[in-house]
Amino acid sequence: THTSRVPVAALGLGYFVFLGAWAVLIGAGERRGRWWRLLPAGVLLMGLAVSGLYLGIMAQTGEWCPLCLAVHALNLIVGVTLWGAFTVMCGFAK
Repeated sequence: THTSRVPVAALGLGYFVFLGAWAVLIGAGERRGRWWRLLPAGVLLMGLAVSGLYLGIMAQTGEWCPLCLAVHALNLIVGVTLWGAFTVMCGFAK
């Protein structure tokens, strides 16, 4: 049997392209219709969780990848920024 394997880097690229395109093309939006905007919030939370998983793997194995650490740090910065924009612009935060 042949299994199709997608490199983790390709998944990460797709993740960042999706979030970037959403932020540039659609943005946080208005209060009305905000619930369908939970899609990027869910993707964002999933991406942050996956970063945490990979950081845990690196910690467990003791093998630290500098480029991976940079990408996970960028993910945290993007995550905090987009989550803040999402909650404030959509009226979830007071």
